[in-house]
Amino acid sequence: MPLEQAKHPSAHQEPEKDSEEHIREVVTKKSENHLFMPEETLQRLLTSLDQFEDQQLFTSTSISLSFLSTHLHTNTKYLSYLIKQYKQKDFNSYINDLRINYIIKQLKEDAEWRKYKISILAEKAGFSSHSKFTSIFKTYTGLSPSVFIQYLAEEEPASVKL
Repeated sequence: MPLEQAKHPSAHQEPEKDSEEHIREVVTKKSENHLFMPEETLQRLLTSLDQFEDQQLFTSTSISLSFLSTHLHTNTKYLSYLIKQYKQKDFNSYINDLRINYIIKQLKEDAEWRKYKISILAEKAGFSSHSKFTSIFKTYTGLSPSVFIQYLAEEEPASVKL
């Protein structure tokens, strides 16, 4: 094949090549999960991750990727992959998301939690510091924890009247 023809394939050749490449990509993507980890391992880890969330173990200040992978009887590579693929987050974002949602739920459902100092809320959620908690809370909600609590307190009388 002349060099010029190789640079500019005919219309007949191009779709064939594109079609072959497309099929290869689809097959690769479909089998990627199966090549990376067996299906039974994937299902076991997803179930274990759900249990981790239900048991609220994310509130532990010592939680880390290596700690959680040991707890789930897997390795960090599998766990990291699992969180990225099925939670669409990296490990730290995943844990922060769980912690912030946990605190928001507690604040909404139990007015007693609204009386706690911000540092106590940070501790209960598993954050290492008041300032880290406040910063991450504001990133997720757009409000500082104290403003969020104030907002909930103002909303409460309206919901009680209903």
